[in-house]
Amino acid sequence: MPPASGRDPDEAQQLENLRVTVGRQDPELYAKLVRPAGKPPFLRLLNRAAGDLAEDVSVRAGATACDPSNFLWSWGQVIGPVSDLDGSAASLRKVLATHPQDQ
Repeated sequence: MPPASGRDPDEAQQLENLRVTVGRQDPELYAKLVRPAGKPPFLRLLNRAAGDLAEDVSVRAGATACDPSNFLWSWGQVIGPVSDLDGSAASLRKVLATHPQDQ
């Protein structure tokens, strides 16, 4: 599968869509779209109540038209398809929750 290129404007838009969804689901999570020069964009998430709980999310385009683009954890594992914003945001909330009941 090809890595995130940073040149595809859809990557930034997909991350922005996830940012909005996360913010709607959990206002305790701060999410910022980061666009480093010459590198792929990523979404930085931070739990406002516990700064140690943070994650950077990227996008990997599908290898073919039948292979969906996915959101990725910082270590490269798939969070979920970009078409499932609510499911991907829920996974992020679980990992960044300060208490199990926050999930």
